[in-house]
Amino acid sequence: MPNVNNTPPTMKNYDSRWFIWTIVFLVVTGISLVSYIVLSDSGTNDPGPTVVVHHKSVVANVPSK
Repeated sequence: MPNVNNTPPTMKNYDSRWFIWTIVFLVVTGISLVSYIVLSDSGTNDPGPTVVVHHKSVVANVPSK
């Protein structure tokens, strides 16, 4: 019977670049999504601008005849 080695392979040459690129992808995607939402907000649910106008009552000084 042949000698069978059932030990898992060791990760001597582990490359973590995939993890770094995954984090970069998620950050860029999140920033893009938030930017799109902010820039495309039409503001339909927001109340319009409030304009307050104060009128000063003016009494005309009309000479009597």
